[in-house]
Amino acid sequence: MQQMMNAQRQQEIDEKRYEALEIIATSVFSSKLGKQLLKLLEEQFINKPVWIYDAKDEFSAFREGQNDMVRNLIKWSTPSQTLEK
Repeated sequence: MQQMMNAQRQQEIDEKRYEALEIIATSVFSSKLGKQLLKLLEEQFINKPVWIYDAKDEFSAFREGQNDMVRNLIKWSTPSQTLEK
């Protein structure tokens, strides 16, 4: 029972942190310089292959994680996504 309550409390904390990250990212990346940075991140990470011949599987998982973070930042760069909540 205590473990269940702790897990639920941790989930609530994680959700609040995620919402705070979303709001901050929206504020930062909706600016002109923020959009320029996102464009560079997109070119550096998303526009490159995730899988490379002879690379370990862990490399592909790592690259997909990088891409996922950049995709989230791009999504959050639109103010209507979070600031109007």
